[in-house]
Amino acid sequence: MGKVHRQGTEESKMNEVKYDPECAISQSYLAGEVLVRLVRCGFKEIDPGPKCMERVFERPRNDDADIRVVVFTSIHKTKGLVRGKGHDAIRVCLVRRTKNGTDRGLVKAKRVNRVGLVSAICDRMHERMRDCWRALRDVKSCHNCDSPMFITKKGKPCCSELCFKNKSAYKAKPSRAGHGRRHQTSATMQNRNY
Repeated sequence: MGKVHRQGTEESKMNEVKYDPECAISQSYLAGEVLVRLVRCGFKEIDPGPKCMERVFERPRNDDADIRVVVFTSIHKTKGLVRGKGHDAIRVCLVRRTKNGTDRGLVKAKRVNRVGLVSAICDRMHERMRDCWRALRDVKSCHNCDSPMFITKKGKPCCSELCFKNKSAYKAKPSRAGHGRRHQTSATMQNRNY
């Protein structure tokens, strides 16, 4: 009985390891803990393409495989270590595969900085994954095509299918004739020194 108790204590001490970005052993340990947490949460590794040099994992939504949480781990593909100090953070986002096969981001969670205890870093990553799933409840649908909408950099909602570019689906607002610069004559523009 005492042996089991000591193992549990040793295991809890291992989880209380402070991450050192300058130490390759610490980078390797954090990488292993991140991978274990992702697998436990049901994430599968994907190939993001030849230009991406980090390991990327995703988990699709149960009822819609086109919507999924993606985790950019900052673990180097070939070295198996997390990147060095200040080079990158763990990033978590919610994406949707559009009808034309491209991925479009719906929600971007706050980045996970790799500082502090290894267990705390993994816990923060797990919380960001949950934040993305929670945010999915607040995602609105497009009134034209019923696709999920994302928030642009300007803070405005935008259809993930970009249906406003499709002339048949988009209902443009009527313009007021005779207003605006394009309706001015060239003589008027010359007089204003354009």
